[in-house]
Amino acid sequence: MLYTSDADFSCFADLALTSPGSYYHQGQGSLMQLVLTPGDPFIKQSNEAIAQHVLKQVHELFPSSRELNVTWSNVVKLARSLYREAPGNGSLSSAAKNSSG
Repeated sequence: MLYTSDADFSCFADLALTSPGSYYHQGQGSLMQLVLTPGDPFIKQSNEAIAQHVLKQVHELFPSSRELNVTWSNVVKLARSLYREAPGNGSLSSAAKNSSG
């Protein structure tokens, strides 16, 4: 898994590399999984608009990807992000500190 601060997806992976037993198929290229966080700005956008937005950012990060074709994409939207980058999110809340003991 890789991380970047230069795109709306803070973490991403090429599943063909990270899990080749499940996702690598000779001659079929890469399978990228990207997580956009926070997801709030994207919830109301169409899946196609989100896919195009992400593809543009992938091309900016990896210029050689401009020569490749996207054969399919899938968008999963969660109304509440599982992860949000913000100051102080790495520390435990007072409730969590008190319940741990």
